[in-house]
Parts: sequence; C-alpha cells; structure tokens
Amino acid sequence: MLHLAILNITLILAAGCSYLYASRALTVAEFGMLGVALAFSRFSAVLVDGGLKVTIIKNSRSLTATERRAVTTLSLAFSSIVAGILFALCTGYVHFFNGSLQDVLFIAAYCTPILILFPLTILPTADLEREFKYRRVCIAEGASGALEFLLPIVLFHFTSLRLYSFAIGVLIGRGVRFALVLKFSPHRFTFPGGRKQVLSG
Repeated sequence: MLHLAILNITLILAAGCSYLYASRALTVAEFGMLGVALAFSRFSAVLVDGGLKVTIIKNSRSLTATERRAVTTLSLAFSSIVAGILFALCTGYVHFFNGSLQDVLFIAAYCTPILILFPLTILPTADLEREFKYRRVCIAEGASGALEFLLPIVLFHFTSLRLYSFAIGVLIGRGVRFALVLKFSPHRFTFPGGRKQVLSG
C-alpha cells in the first residue's frame, strides 16, 4: 500500500506542476480547450471502465478465456461508442456553434490514445492487482503519469507545438503504460475469427 500512496502523491504533484505551467504559458482559449479535452478524456475512461476492473479484482475466481475475451470486446465496443459520441459532439460544435476545426483536432488527438489503449489495459492491470503486484502497477502508472504531465512542459518550452505538446504527452505516456503493463502481465487477446496473439514486453 505504501507504493500506492507514493504513486498518488507523485501523480498529484506532477499534475499540479503541469496545470500550473499550462495556466501561465497558454492563452485563455488554449487553456480552456485543454480543460475540455481533459474532461472528455477522464469522463470517457470512467464510462469505458464502468467498474469492470474493480469487479474483476474482487471476483473470487479468475475469469475464463471466454469471459476475458468478452470483457475486452465489450470494452473496445463501448470505447468505440464513446468515440462516436465525441465525434458527434465535435461535429455539432463546428457546424452549429462555428467552432474551430483546430480545437476539434486537438480534442481528438488528446482523447484517441486513451480510448484505444485504456480498454486493452483493464484486464492486465486487474491481473496484477489480483496478484498483489502493486509495485509493478505503480511503476507502469508512475512512468505514464510522469510522461503525460511533465513531458508537455519540456515540449512546450523547446518546440512550437504549444497545445499539441499535451496531446503528445498523453500519447507517449499512455503508450508507455500499455507497454509496461503487458510486459509485467503478458495478456492473450483473441481477435475475430479465433485468431490469438500474445502481447508482451
């Protein structure tokens, strides 16, 4: 549990530094758009999870191969639905409220890695927590959080990416988390047609 406490404190500090820097470096419009993208991404993650990970962790038995396939398939399907809703909202924003296409592209760039990778990490992360391998979970989430929150500061300062620095931070951070979780807990995905593939580090 100490690992989890240290992780939470680290992520809070990293997020605080990132948002403080963003509030000073971004324009009011850019900071507002970052807030919208952040809200979309967090809300989407909550919807896609739907309590699945907690249910799996607390389950008295391990899931069968069929159940694991169903969980992954349903998570990806629900993630696709959330992505469709996000696309519809963005389209309405552009057409009915004269919104900027650049704003929509940023929201899409920020949220897409989360919608794609989050459903694929639910089962491997739950497996690690069921086995009380919290240190490995903390390493994966700590590395992801540090990159997601702190890398944008570096990119913003040394490049001309501006708002997209935060989208790249999410992409790299979530990608690292996905890779580390699969390295610590190799997971067998079953694709349509019964074809299986093992993803691991």
